[in-house]
Amino acid sequence: MKNKSNILLYLLVAFGCFASSIKAQQAPALTTAQLQDIVIMGETNINKFQLFLDSKTNNEVKDIVGIYENSTIIFTIPIERLNCKNQIILYDFHNLVNADQHPSVTIKIDIEQFYRHINERKESEPTVLEVSLSGQTRKIKTNNSSIKHMSGSKTLTGNANIYLSEFLLEPPKKFMGLVRLNNKVNINFKILITET
Repeated sequence: MKNKSNILLYLLVAFGCFASSIKAQQAPALTTAQLQDIVIMGETNINKFQLFLDSKTNNEVKDIVGIYENSTIIFTIPIERLNCKNQIILYDFHNLVNADQHPSVTIKIDIEQFYRHINERKESEPTVLEVSLSGQTRKIKTNNSSIKHMSGSKTLTGNANIYLSEFLLEPPKKFMGLVRLNNKVNINFKILITET
C-alpha cells in the first residue's frame, strides 16, 4: 500500500514538472513590452479632436514599459503625457477625468491572453483590456487587434471604444449646451514587444 502511494505521488510530481516545462516552452521570452503610441479620438457635435501620447515629460524622454504582475501586464499612462493641439480641449479633458486626483490611466492585459495572441499570429483577434480611469475600472474588448512580426520584435496594435458614462464621467457641455462632447471615444494603441 505504501509503495502504491509513493508511486502515485511520484507520478503526480513528474506530471506537474512536465506540464510546467511545456507551459514554459510555450510562453515567449519577452524582455520588454513598451507602449509606443496611444491616440484618443473623440468628437463634439461640431468638431473632432485627438489626444496623443507625448514622447517627452519636462523635456525628458520616458518610455512607458509594461510591468508583469499577478498574471497581467500593466501599462500606467500619466495623464500629463497626453497632449492635444487644442489646449482648451486638453484642459477640459484633465477636468473631465479628475487628473488632480487620478493622475494616470492604467491598462491591464491578461498575460496568458497576451502570450496566446502573440503565438497564434492571428491578425484580427479582440483583446480584453482592463482599463482604470478616474477611479473606475472596467473591462472592455477591443474592436480588433493585430500582431506584426519583425526580426527580434513584434508590434501589437488595436483599437477600442470607451463610453465615458461607464466610468461615471459626464461628457461636458459648453456655451450653455451648444457644444457637447459625445459619450463614445475611440482609443488606438501600439505596443512594441522585444524578445530575447
